[in-house]
Amino acid sequence: MTVKEVEQRTGLPRSVIRYYEKEGLIAPLRSEDNRYRDYSQQDVELLVRIAFLRSLELPIADIARVLAGQARLADVAAAQAHALRDKQRELDRAAAICARLAQDAPERVEELDVRRYADDASDYVRERRGGLRHDAAAFARWFAARRTWLPLFALTALLALWAWPRLPEEIPVQWSGTQVSGTAPRLAIFAYPLACLALRFLLRAPIESRLMAPLGALSGVAADCAVNAGSLMAFALEGFTLLYAYGVVRSVTALLVGLALLTLALLAALRG
Repeated sequence: MTVKEVEQRTGLPRSVIRYYEKEGLIAPLRSEDNRYRDYSQQDVELLVRIAFLRSLELPIADIARVLAGQARLADVAAAQAHALRDKQRELDRAAAICARLAQDAPERVEELDVRRYADDASDYVRERRGGLRHDAAAFARWFAARRTWLPLFALTALLALWAWPRLPEEIPVQWSGTQVSGTAPRLAIFAYPLACLALRFLLRAPIESRLMAPLGALSGVAADCAVNAGSLMAFALEGFTLLYAYGVVRSVTALLVGLALLTLALLAALRG
């Protein structure tokens, strides 16, 4: 059966099915005619079992070990039960603190005395970094999103289109220190938006499968972050090329850092 039929039978989105396949949890056959995936009823049943275990927050690595016969499901479940009980104790303590805050929290956060609720606030935060990790992951996912890449590409393309008729016949493309060591026809200004396109549509898949594969579930987000970071650098380099060509600046490092920070601020404003 096709992946669309599997979606209908399991209720799982295609991206999740592909992810489980990528992680080696399922291995559907390939049609000899067109190499399309051909899922069996056993694949569907296995997907339902995997999704059930994931709903219990069992790690992908543990499920893979169980499927490979390297661990017993009972042992993995026992370890997960212990982890969930520890997590529940943390949540219970956090809920108790929130209940106290609901009763006697000051009007302004500047007046909050954390020591009333936790003996050592620093230790309390260090012991409970889950929320902080979620905050960090949220930023990574925002920066990795296509809605972040699109403004970067648009800015780079529009800047190239605006600048091209105003540029000299030769523009700097290589530097040695603060001196130009190489030039190219002004048409080379379009190499920067083309680099953004190449990163997103040609290089992203190899970056994920070859460079970021050790990160497992995070490989896709990491690859998108790399693509967007490269696009950000392309925009910054394009801006430096233009300003250098017009004789406005001569410091490579300072300008690149400034342009990168300015672009991040602009993206954050667009996001907000």
